[in-house]
Amino acid sequence: VALTLGTSVAFLVPVPDVVGRRELVLGVTSGAVLASPGLAHAEKEPLVPPVVKDLVRVAPQIQEGLDYFYFDLQDAIKKQDLKETRKCLGAASEGSYVSPIEKNVLYPLQQLSTSNPDAEEDGWLGAIRTFNRGMEEMSEGLDSLEWKKVEKAWSKAKDSVTVMLNDINERADKPPFVVLSDEYENRRAQYIQEKKDAIKFRNMRANMVMR
Repeated sequence: VALTLGTSVAFLVPVPDVVGRRELVLGVTSGAVLASPGLAHAEKEPLVPPVVKDLVRVAPQIQEGLDYFYFDLQDAIKKQDLKETRKCLGAASEGSYVSPIEKNVLYPLQQLSTSNPDAEEDGWLGAIRTFNRGMEEMSEGLDSLEWKKVEKAWSKAKDSVTVMLNDINERADKPPFVVLSDEYENRRAQYIQEKKDAIKFRNMRANMVMR
């Protein structure tokens, strides 16, 4: 789409829904974002204090949820394991009423967004909506046994949550998250060991109670 401004022509740059106002390229004229070679991006503002405070508490929880999303859920989808995938997504029929992903990713992200007065324009709310929709589409794909749809929805959720986490990392004094990139697979051994340690600890506590 081209707009004529005086004697010059400016081309509009499409802006994704999950990209916030702080992410827009500089050079806005009459509400239009203009394409210009070598145009610099706006410098991002630091996170507001309430978000910084909440991150101290919820960042480890979110990272734990990301591990579950990347390893448990993705592995179940790749194996086309219907029972395990439903369990990961929180299907009541599989004894899981609230998905660990909702508990440890979606809900904490929503809490962070409520602490950010610019959550909408920063793209956080858009990212959360897209992530939630991806989760819903995975469940819909399972109902019809369309595994390609499930895989596509998983990627949709992954990409959207990465938008928000990247924004937080770039604006924090110290990046609090390991984002879902190709290098995330390097965390698998650590994640497996942490799961084993957690099971061992639960069993030890159970034995102490039974004595």
